[in-house]
Order: sequence, then C-alpha cells, then structure tokens
Amino acid sequence: MQAHPERTKEQVGLLSKLADTIQANDVRAARPVRVAALRLAHHIDYRNVLAEALLNMADYHVQLAQYDSAATYLRQAEQEFKRIRDLGGEVRCLGRLGRIADQQGEFVVSLDYTFRALALATTGNTRRFNTSLKIQLATTYAQVGDYAEARRYLRQAQWTAKHWDYPDRLNLIWGELGEVSRQQHQWAAAQEYFTRSIAISRRLGEAPHVLAMQLNLARLAEDQGRYAAAAAQGQQVLARIQAAHLPLLLPPAQALLARAALHRGQVAQAVAYGRQSLRASQEASLLVGIREASAVLADAYTRQRAYALALAALRQFNNANERLVGEATRRRTALLQVGQQQREQQDQIRLLTQQNRLQAQTQELIRLRAQRQLIGLSALTLLALLLAGGALWQYRPPPPSAARSRAAHSNCRRPTRRCGHATLTNQPAKQPAARRRGGCRWPAAAAGPDIGGQPLGRAPAQRRSLEPRCPQRHPTPAARPPARLCLRGAGPQRLAHQV
Repeated sequence: MQAHPERTKEQVGLLSKLADTIQANDVRAARPVRVAALRLAHHIDYRNVLAEALLNMADYHVQLAQYDSAATYLRQAEQEFKRIRDLGGEVRCLGRLGRIADQQGEFVVSLDYTFRALALATTGNTRRFNTSLKIQLATTYAQVGDYAEARRYLRQAQWTAKHWDYPDRLNLIWGELGEVSRQQHQWAAAQEYFTRSIAISRRLGEAPHVLAMQLNLARLAEDQGRYAAAAAQGQQVLARIQAAHLPLLLPPAQALLARAALHRGQVAQAVAYGRQSLRASQEASLLVGIREASAVLADAYTRQRAYALALAALRQFNNANERLVGEATRRRTALLQVGQQQREQQDQIRLLTQQNRLQAQTQELIRLRAQRQLIGLSALTLLALLLAGGALWQYRPPPPSAARSRAAHSNCRRPTRRCGHATLTNQPAKQPAARRRGGCRWPAAAAGPDIGGQPLGRAPAQRRSLEPRCPQRHPTPAARPPARLCLRGAGPQRLAHQV
C-alpha cells in the first residue's frame, strides 16, 4: 500500500484481507483497519466495493455483540446492494439480521428474516449464501427443540456444500450436526462431527470456529459425566476466548466451568463463574446465556442456603426460558414453519410446471425435427429416382425396327434434283420406298446452267453419272419409269429446253 499510495479498489481489498487476518486472532484489534477500509471505499466510485466494506464492518460489530451498530451498517449495505442489483448481497444482509436475532434469543424474528432471504431467487450468486441460511435455520430449530426440522435443513445444506465444494460451509454443517447429536445424547456421533469441523476450520484458518468446537467438546465431556476433563478443556478454551476478545463465546464457557465446579462440590467457584457468565450474557444481550447462568446460580445458591438469591435466580431463569421456548414462541414458530412449507410446496409446483412445459416443448421440437428429416429424406429419394430414371431412359437399348431403319438409311442416299424453283429431295417419308426398291445410292449431280440463269439440272455429258450405282447385293430394277417433266413454274423457253 505504501508503494501504491493512490486510492483504488485494490487498496480496499488489501485492507479487508488484513483486517480478516487480524480479526481471526483478536476481534477488537481489527477495528482501525476496518475503519480505514470503509473510509477509503467512500472516496472511490465503486458501489460494490462500498457495499462489501459496509458488510464487513457489520460483521465486525456482530462478533463484538454490538447489535445496534451492526444493524445500522447492514441497512446501509443492503441499500447499496439494491442499487447495484446484487442479489447475493441482499441475501447476506438478511441472513446477518437473522443471525443477530438468533443470538439475542428472538427466534421468531430470526426465522422471519431467514425465510425472507430464502424467498429470493436462487442463482449461482446466492447458492453459497442460501446454504448458510439453511444452517442458520437448523441452529434456530435445534434451540427450540425441533431436531427433525434441524436435521432436514442440515441435510439439504450438506448436499449443496458437497456438490459445489464449499468447505467453509461444511465445517459449519458438521458443527451443527454435532450440536444436534449432543442434545439428543448421541455422544459418538457428536464427537465425530465436532472433530471433522475442527479439522476443516483449522485448514481454513478460522480460529473463532475452532474455539467454538473445542468448547462443544468440553460440553460433551460434561454431558458424559467427565467433569474433570470438561473443566480442564474449559479452562484452556476460556483463556483463548478472552485473548481473542470473543464476547459471544465467553458466557457459555464460564457457565460450563460453573457447572463443572458445582458437580465437583466447589460451590463458591461455581457461584463466581456463574456471576461472570450472567454479567457477560447481559452485556452481549444473550438470552440463552442468561438462562444457563441463572440455572447454575439457582442451584449454587440453594446449596449455600441463600434461598432469596436462589429464588431470584430461578425467576430470572423462568423468564428467559419463557421468552426462548415458551408456548407463544412455539406457536409463532410453528406458524412460520407452516408458511415456509407452503411456500416450498408452491415453489415445487412451479418448478414441476416449468419442467413439464419444457418437456412438452422439447418433445414438440423433436417431432418437428424428425418431420423435417423425413421430408428431406423423401425429397432426396425422389430426386435419386428421377435421376436414375433419366439415366435409364437416355441409355435404353433401341428397338429392332429402329435399328434396321438406321442401317438402311446409312446404306442409301438419294440424290437431290432441282427442277426450276422446286427441289426434289430425299425426304425422310420417301426413304422407306427407296429402301424397298433396293436401297440404291444416287450420286449428287453437278449443277448446270438453265434457261433464265437458274440451275436446271445436270449437263448432258454428266447425266450418265446420274445413273444409280447399285451394289451387287441389291438386284437391279427391271425398268425405270420415264422421267416426268416438271412443268411447275417453267416458262416456254424452259419447257423447250427440257424437250
């Protein structure tokens, strides 16, 4: 950044990555970097960069349980995402609001925000975020005791995360499956799920989630009656949580140590940890933490025979529990669940209708394509038949009579005689008669002068050459008929000349 002092969106990205690295180890230490990134994003003209910076700032305040500031930044980020029409950003903002409500114990409000986010269109830009929403729904349903619904959403999220390779969602899914299994007293399954989640989170460098899963392992040891192991693990996790400034994990860790101390007979230590957990829960507005701390304090005060304090702690527990999982909360949650199921059924009906319409269009397209192919094949077949017929017609064998006629025509040529303006020619119609007379060939006569300057015929000296030369194979006719005079168009002089 010192090498490139100009204000660019790349600098905002570098500041955000630096803040993520710092925030993984110490949340509060990342504040100056977050503020610098947001200030720089306001000075550059990139709406998407500004929206992401606002969302990161909201996440920072959520981890510190500063919900009012987080909600303010989330609304600003949502407006920016709407301006640039970023559907994924809108989904993330609604999901963050649902998470805030869940952490405060407002389960109905959390479900409302989450269902609203799921109602948005699912695209490639929102698939990963919808997976997070289903994990959030599973968390809420597990807290109200609806484990079947929690597992249903977790199975859906698990399939999506595995299919599209979302390791940063798989670690959350394994963690929630472990928590559901722990609450259902399935110790072996819970141990396996927590171990998987820790392995993936360490590979991704998500230290806060690793601490949360280690705290769940300590709770698992407590549920199994291994209080010494639970206390030892809880002490280690608590020290790391305090160093990382994670106020959301601090109350449950202190409540765990209070219960472990109470089971080992250390009542004073249990009261101390219980009071610390209650105070931290009130500061972070964690209704679940208030319920846990009040329960352990009521038991510890009873053992100390401080019945007034025990009664006050018990009332506080009942109030928190009623707000969390009371009858009104269950009814409203059930109504929201029914509404969501109806929306899911409508979406399925709409999807099936679209699939049926698409299938019908595909079948119609296939039918039209097959029809065009059949028409083209028929046209090609007809063309081939026509070409074959033309070829056969052109090269057909001649009939026998036609062959004999061509042979006779090639052996007999009639001479051309001129008479006045008329011309006596071998006409095709007269050729058969000549062929019947023997097929003689008449040589052409040389033209001679006639009366009036018109060719009359052959010269007398050449008339002998007009005699037919018949080959030996043809018999000589017995007598020739006398030549007839051509009187057509001839004058007196031409007639005298012919005589």
